[in-house]
Amino acid sequence: MPAANRANRTTRRRSARPALFGIFAALALGFALVGCAGAAKPPQILYMTPTPVPTAEPTPTPEPTPTPEVTLAPSPTPVPTIGPCAGWNIGLSLKIVAGSAWQTSAGQQVATLEMRNNGSAVCIVKSKNQVFLLNGDGSILLAGPVPGDATNLMIDPGGVLKTSVQTSNLCGAAPVVAPVRVAFMFPGTGLVIVDPASASDVGAVPSCAGAAGTISGDIQMTSWAP
Repeated sequence: MPAANRANRTTRRRSARPALFGIFAALALGFALVGCAGAAKPPQILYMTPTPVPTAEPTPTPEPTPTPEVTLAPSPTPVPTIGPCAGWNIGLSLKIVAGSAWQTSAGQQVATLEMRNNGSAVCIVKSKNQVFLLNGDGSILLAGPVPGDATNLMIDPGGVLKTSVQTSNLCGAAPVVAPVRVAFMFPGTGLVIVDPASASDVGAVPSCAGAAGTISGDIQMTSWAP
């Protein structure tokens, strides 16, 4: 073999050695890395038990409170107030007996009088009134006593009450002028005058039984009654 060829081979062998050496070194490094990797400890995995979230209990739905039934008491029927009879609703009249309103009895003049409720409602009158005998000119011939605690009487519409009036012993009075009339004092109303039996009626004037020159006289009434 020529020397030149041997030299070239030698040169190629020398140049190939470093390359082979580099390959072997790379392989050795690779195995080393693989070995290291295989020897590494596996990663520690921590398992955490999750804290249970408390489940909120459902709020119970409150039962509606039943509305109490309210029983309304029936409204009381208003009781109408009964007041005194108004003067314009009171009708007074003399009762005619045997053609005359006044009768003579034991020196007294006596007459029956009626009171009628001409109104449309029940009203109240006193069982007694102060009674007067009026002269035809309006002056007072006789005045009866003021009644004390007279009771109340109810009189229905169209109802009638009666009384008896007596006059006696009229002495020393002013001259009598016809017609002579009877009148009653009604509380809250005033004087209510009874129509005479006629324009010339003086039948209520009693005779004088006293001494001459004396002034006397009396007039009374019984309680009103049906």
